Amino acid sequence: MPRFPPDPPADSRLPARATFAGVLRLVGIALLVALLIRLLVIEGFRIPTASMEQSLLPGDLVLVSKVHYGPRLPRTIPVPLTDRTLPGFADGPAHLPGFTTIQRGDVVVFTRPLHAGAVGARRYYIKRVVGLPGDTVQVRGGLAYVNGERLPAPDGLQRQWAARVERTTVLPTDTLRALGATQVGRPDSLTRVFEGTDALAARVRARPGVVRVTARHREHPAVYVPARGDTLRGAMLEEAPYRDLWRRFETVSATVQPAAPDEWVVRENQYYVLGDNRGSSIDSRIWGFVAARDVVGKAVLVYASWDPASDGPRWERWLTPVP
Repeated sequence: MPRFPPDPPADSRLPARATFAGVLRLVGIALLVALLIRLLVIEGFRIPTASMEQSLLPGDLVLVSKVHYGPRLPRTIPVPLTDRTLPGFADGPAHLPGFTTIQRGDVVVFTRPLHAGAVGARRYYIKRVVGLPGDTVQVRGGLAYVNGERLPAPDGLQRQWAARVERTTVLPTDTLRALGATQVGRPDSLTRVFEGTDALAARVRARPGVVRVTARHREHPAVYVPARGDTLRGAMLEEAPYRDLWRRFETVSATVQPAAPDEWVVRENQYYVLGDNRGSSIDSRIWGFVAARDVVGKAVLVYASWDPASDGPRWERWLTPVP
């Protein structure tokens, strides 16, 4: 007859309740570790719009390092698996020490309130830093000039262009789309407007029958990027973007806007950011500067990518560094 192993001693058997409690502890520890990693080390973000084309595309999933500039201590802490939050650092976001500082050319994720004076209602944005504290920045023809010198454009920079052709049949809009152009239009029979990189514009310029291709962008006036400790005075505080800057720091209500002071001392370093798709990006040209306290981290890796149009993966973009 088959022999079965003897039953274990009675005192070695764990009650089901104790086993379940151990599993719960392990799950709790795992959730806590995951939460700490998300809050202090790295977090994933999805690119929702075309403002960073062609460097980053809608549907890209990007890892953002929070240790580069130092983890930001949040005002509230999300509770895993719920829609609730716990109190964080009520005095406003501060940063732990990082191993580097924000550099020109970095692609950063940051938050901004939905409107002046908003509390808690914030959105995430991703843009490229072009102006550091103390710089003077101007945007002409979709290109950034810092302290009077043209800033080298990233490889994926996309601008608006106008192509003038000899005949209506020379450059159909479908041909432009096939070449990779976006936002294609025909303001008149001999003009095509589109968005694309400098390389795309060169290919269009080389096509037979194309007379010229020129960049189309409104010029923006030069602005000084304030540094911590700078004193802004007089009429400067009554005009954007400096008016919006001091209001963000001094105004607690969206409906009450006090008169500009005679002078105001900047409390935090500010940064000037642009989208790499200069024709389809809302950025510092529109709403002004990004404060150091609002920077979440540095975008470092596209870990996955899905094409919203085809709802399929873009395998060639998986595990690629953020340019």
